[in-house]
Amino acid sequence: MKLVKKGRLFGILNIFDLFVILVVVSLIAGIYIVFIREESKAAGEQVKVVYELELEETWKELYIDAFAPGEKVFFKESDIYIGTITEVKFEEAWEYGNDLNGNWIYARSEGYYVITLVIEANAIKSGDGFIVENNWNAFNGTTIEFSTRRHSTLGMVKSLEEK
Repeated sequence: MKLVKKGRLFGILNIFDLFVILVVVSLIAGIYIVFIREESKAAGEQVKVVYELELEETWKELYIDAFAPGEKVFFKESDIYIGTITEVKFEEAWEYGNDLNGNWIYARSEGYYVITLVIEANAIKSGDGFIVENNWNAFNGTTIEFSTRRHSTLGMVKSLEEK
């Protein structure tokens, strides 16, 4: 018995038709693996994350009280929830300037502080980062404009880790 007879496999199936069927099955399998299977896997990996947002500029002492533990944090423009403040850290701000003789000095900036907010949120693992509250693809170094009920400003993610 010949394997290929008159351009047909086993005398029944056209070789070109077999090739087309194999290509279509491969495409369907590839689409499933890349898009469908990965999404269902990621949806089940809900985790808690803690991230620190350092305010972009140094602020006067009155801004320390503008943020309080328990307050919810939102994207400024869209009011999309991105976590809850658990702790407010602050330290004295330092900057370069000139002394009376014109020499460069690194000195405390009187009345100014660097404020860091520790925020907790639900997230999904996504590569090297997290998708926070199903809205924001967060990474270390990301800068965002955010707001609480009392204040709006810019902040940069200084640390982001799974709790």
